[in-house]
Amino acid sequence: MMAYISFLRLPSILALDVYAQNTSISHKLTWKIWDDTKTLRLAGIIYLGNAHFTARIIDQNQNVWWHDGMTTKNKCINEGNLKNITPQKLKLLDGRKACLVIYEACTK
Repeated sequence: MMAYISFLRLPSILALDVYAQNTSISHKLTWKIWDDTKTLRLAGIIYLGNAHFTARIIDQNQNVWWHDGMTTKNKCINEGNLKNITPQKLKLLDGRKACLVIYEACTK
């Protein structure tokens, strides 16, 4: 499914609800605003399943960190680099379905 969104100015953070849709999660989103191209990078994904939320956090170096407060407590587990994780694999985490994706403006 393709969606069209218009902006006069691109936000620095964009959160998208993907729970009800069969949406592919892109590593980055690109917009053309006037004569300028802007890119947002994937910064995080929140998952829901069995009345419990978990998350993946993607840092500036594209390292993917998994967090589940019940399992990992106050620690995050490194899952490797985002380039090695397909958009299809990003849709699920331990049987939980992605419900929210968060993108941030690229700084580099």
